[in-house]
Amino acid sequence: MGSYTLDIANKLHLDLEHTDKGYAIVVGGGLVKAMRVKIDYITVEPHEQKDVLSNIIDTIGMPRPADGLLGMDILQKFKYHVDFKNQIMEWYL
Repeated sequence: MGSYTLDIANKLHLDLEHTDKGYAIVVGGGLVKAMRVKIDYITVEPHEQKDVLSNIIDTIGMPRPADGLLGMDILQKFKYHVDFKNQIMEWYL
């Protein structure tokens, strides 16, 4: 399951009023408020994953280096290499 910010949820026009609400554990063991939504699909070129469950988290007051995180439920389905030096992810077909 991935996590995405409120900004991204608003850009995608996700209905956050009718979601399951709870908490998600973040790096370092902290808790943040989270809303679970189902996203029709996510495209990470050249791959697409349909019917993705995701958490929407409020990042106000938190450092935010990215708009979202891909979860292991998506990453485990594809072959990829992370080039940490150049900060890129290479996807294999």
